[in-house]
Order: sequence, then C-alpha cells, then structure tokens
Amino acid sequence: MSSTKRSFSFGYSQVVNWLIAWIFLGFVNSSGLNIYRNAICDYYQISPVPILNGSTIAGIIGAFVFLAVPSITRKIGAKWVLVVSAVVCGLAWAMGPMFSNPVLIAICVGIVNLTCTMFTFSGTMVLVSKWFPRTKGTIMGIITSGGLVAALVLVPLFNVLNNSFDVKTASIVTGLMLVAYGVSSIFWLRETPQEVGLLPDNKPIDAEFEMLMATQRGGWSAREMLRCKKWWFGSLGWSFTSFSILGFVTIAVTYMLSRGVPQPMAMAAISVCGIVQVVASILAGVIDQKIGPLKTSLMVNGLQIIGFLIICFYGGSSSVVVVLSYLLVLGIFGATNNMFSSHILSLSGPRNYVTAFAGYTFMHNLFKALAAYASSYSLTATGGYELGYKLFLAAMIVGLILIVVAGDKLAPEALAASKKAESNAVE
Repeated sequence: MSSTKRSFSFGYSQVVNWLIAWIFLGFVNSSGLNIYRNAICDYYQISPVPILNGSTIAGIIGAFVFLAVPSITRKIGAKWVLVVSAVVCGLAWAMGPMFSNPVLIAICVGIVNLTCTMFTFSGTMVLVSKWFPRTKGTIMGIITSGGLVAALVLVPLFNVLNNSFDVKTASIVTGLMLVAYGVSSIFWLRETPQEVGLLPDNKPIDAEFEMLMATQRGGWSAREMLRCKKWWFGSLGWSFTSFSILGFVTIAVTYMLSRGVPQPMAMAAISVCGIVQVVASILAGVIDQKIGPLKTSLMVNGLQIIGFLIICFYGGSSSVVVVLSYLLVLGIFGATNNMFSSHILSLSGPRNYVTAFAGYTFMHNLFKALAAYASSYSLTATGGYELGYKLFLAAMIVGLILIVVAGDKLAPEALAASKKAESNAVE
C-alpha cells in the first residue's frame, strides 16, 4: 500500500515539473519579455524597433526550424527535448543583454521564442499525453495556468534585480534559474510512467495493459499530417483565434485608455486579468474533462467573441463595460492556452501529437507575425485601431467555425496510422 502511495506521489510530481515549465514560458515569452526587451533598450539607449523587427524575422525562421522537432522528439524523447531546450533557452535569455548590437539581441530573443515553445508544447504536452491520457484536460488546465503565474513570481523578481543592479544581473539570475530547472529535470522527469512501475493516469499495472502498450509505436509523418482534413480545420481555426487575441494584446491598454478608462483603473484591470486567466485555465481543463474540447471551445471562444462585439460596436462611455470587454477577450485567454493543445491532441491522438502540434505551431507563428502587422496597418491606414478590432472579430468568428467543423473526434487518418503501426509491430 505504501509503495502505491509513493508511486502516485511520484506521478503527480511530474505535474509539478510541467507547471514550472509553463511558469518559465509565461515569463520569457509573455509578461517578462516586454520588460526584458525594454530594459535592454534603456540600458544601451537604443531603439526597440530593430529588435522587434529582428525578432519577427527570427520568429518566422523559428517556425520553419520547429518542423524538425517531431523527428527529434521521436529520436531522443520528450524529456530530453524539454531538458535541452530549457537549458538553451535559459542561456540565450542570460546572453541577450551582453550584446549592444540589436541584431545579436534579436537572435537571442528568437532562440528564446523557439526553445520556450519546445520545452512546453513539445515537451510537457507530449509527456502529459503519455502520463495522463484519460485526464489530460484537467492536467493541461493545471499546468497551463503556470504561464500566468509568472507575472506574480518571476516578473517582480526581474524588476527588483533590474532596479537594484542592472538588466545584465536580472537576466543572468533568471536565465540561470531556467538552466537549473532544465538540469534538474534530467533526474526529476521520466518519459513514461512504465519506467517507474506505473501506468497512464497512475493506475495499477497488469499484464493485459503491458501487452497493449507494447503496440504504441509509430506516428504521423509530415505528409500524413498534411493529408488530414481535421488537422487542417483545427489548426487553422486555432491560428485564426490566436491571430485575434495576440493582435489585440499589443493594443489592449491603448484600447482601454482611448475609450475613457482612467489609467489607474486600466492598470488594475491588467492585474485582475492575470487572476482571471489562471482561474479560466484551470476551469477550462475541468470542463474539458467533462464535456470534451469542442463544447468547451464553443464556450471559451463564444465569450471572447462577445468581448470583441462590445469592442467593435459599443458606443457608450461606461468604463465598466470597456473593462469587461477587455477581460472577456484577454481574461478568457487563459483558457485558450489549454484548449488548443487539448483539441489538437483529441484530433491526432497521443502518438501523432508531436507531428500535429509542430505543424500547428508553424502555422500559429506565421499568423502571430501577421497579428502585429494588422494593428500597425490599421493605425497607418485609418489613424486608429477600429479596423484592427473588426479584423480580429472576423478572424475569431472564422476560427470558431473551423474548430466546429473539425469536431473533437479522433481523425480517420489518425486511426489508419494507428492500425498501420500496430500491424507493423505484430509483424
């Protein structure tokens, strides 16, 4: 009995590790990245524009590089993808402020953007599918909430170090923390529960299940993935969704201030938004576990569409309504991080997920690069962001339609790949 309890504890210790990975993701790729970039520019008295442009180019290059991740993951395992990418990410983060050349800084930021995606989406999500295939929705909801905790933990630490010393010190300390996490994961993580005498979802081992798991081989090639209609619908749907939300992120504060929200109230809304995101992420995971990713996505994206409708067509002067629309779009975003991973996994199945998600990430990164351009085009063409808001609303609606068309049942192509792998294993 005691050994079972220890085994269960070890299984859930993996969840703690994955949660930490997402805390670092939220820091180096979201809340902390803007502060990091601005602090470097202030330190060297340089313009952020070359770094932003260079980072965009590096991000597009990184999208193509990411296509190689599935084959790498199959060769070395998701655990080692996580370990290596976390260490490289931490070192790149620490090295960025060591250069005064915007091009070299942009290269470091590009490496950070690529590798942080690798140790979370290609690392933790693959491990989740192996450890908790039956309860993946709940587990994903828990660990993706970590990306939002970064604003409460690592960002204040970075600010204290930057204000007390300089950006180099702040970056070295926080970067080495990420390196330490990666190194510790060598001893902490296990690729599969079988390595420690467990089965997925921490259920006791039996001979029948061992025989079943012996057939779990194979996985989509890129060509097989591209032939899957459900993958195309799902990936395009979530890419349109990300385009809308990430595009709005860049002008969200400007939106509130331009609609008459007092600055203190706008700043308070940002803090509240972080809390809402954490709750939304966990709650979406629980709901997903009960009713599935499609129905949960309808709820999540439906609320965000309501938010964009208010943004586009509300002509009143109530600050409360304006802040509510902001929270509906970006507060619920905490659930979006959980849902696109869960949905792609439900369409592809665990063994094809590495390839399916790498393809989605490639598409996502291209749409992400276009999102910032949509905001700047709106400002240049019309002198404001109203056109941008309407573009984001239209993209949200298109995205939801595509997600609904994709459904949440395992794609026929995934079933075919599964049968092919099992027949090859028998032979």
